[in-house]
Amino acid sequence: MGSTAGILTAGTALLLTCGACASTEEPPRASPPVERPTTAAGSNAPRHEAVLEDPNPAQRPAGIDQQLRSPVGGGGDPCYEQQKFSLQTPYETEAQEYGYPDAPDPREPHTDSIPFHGSFCVVGSDRSRQVTVTLTSPSGKVLKRRDLPPEYDQSASEQVTDREQFDMRFLPGDEEGAYTLTAAQGDRRATRKIEVTRAAKPRIFLVTDPPSDGAFTRTGTGRITFAFGGLPTTGPTDFYLYHSGSGAQQDGFLTRNFHSTYKVTGGPTGTAFLDLRITPSAQAGYYYLVNPKWGTGVLWQVK
Repeated sequence: MGSTAGILTAGTALLLTCGACASTEEPPRASPPVERPTTAAGSNAPRHEAVLEDPNPAQRPAGIDQQLRSPVGGGGDPCYEQQKFSLQTPYETEAQEYGYPDAPDPREPHTDSIPFHGSFCVVGSDRSRQVTVTLTSPSGKVLKRRDLPPEYDQSASEQVTDREQFDMRFLPGDEEGAYTLTAAQGDRRATRKIEVTRAAKPRIFLVTDPPSDGAFTRTGTGRITFAFGGLPTTGPTDFYLYHSGSGAQQDGFLTRNFHSTYKVTGGPTGTAFLDLRITPSAQAGYYYLVNPKWGTGVLWQVK
């Protein structure tokens, strides 16, 4: 991984500033230095830096949409209360609440592929007391423990719990295998297995550390980090950047215009990182980095 050819090709709208990017070397930093998001110590994924440049519509290949139009809406993922003391994803609680025919079984292990972010709800608990949640690695090491405080609204008739969710994040280099998630409240215990696997197809993940709302400022020191998984190691995978500025939202829909193309090739395990520096001259608005063939994309904002 000693050259930049592996992740971005020349002529893209993301100007690569990385020289030799071997896993044992630190790529050049912006000036002043920018704090780098935490990654797994054992990662052998190539890591590169880039600078967001001006749009380059000429990079749009045939068959790729000039514009993407999508409805505006959405919000957080609430946790719907359940009778049994258990650990469930927000979607699992929603599926049970509304009786979705394809509702996943919350008693089964939860499976996802690196990189990903997962949130779990503690449901069926005593709302007036805290709950301790612990994440343990396949090798038995405690990775994270949090005391979730009592709920603000302890009404038994409340449909949605406002207890904090337990968040976890898995990046290239993290151990694959069966993790254990445990919730404890008094003498009650709930356990859930988390099966973490290698991605079988390309996926992209926006890394923020500490966690943020995906908004970045044009200060010259702002940095966005992307983690990739499931990439072919035999050649590059195209990702397409779209941008929407002021006035892009009309009649409940948001229109994003094609911005640029770049190519990413994975390391030995099909993973990679990209640090994208946001300069003061970068266009404000919302950006969307997507691979439509594989149905993976991430959205962020530049202020």
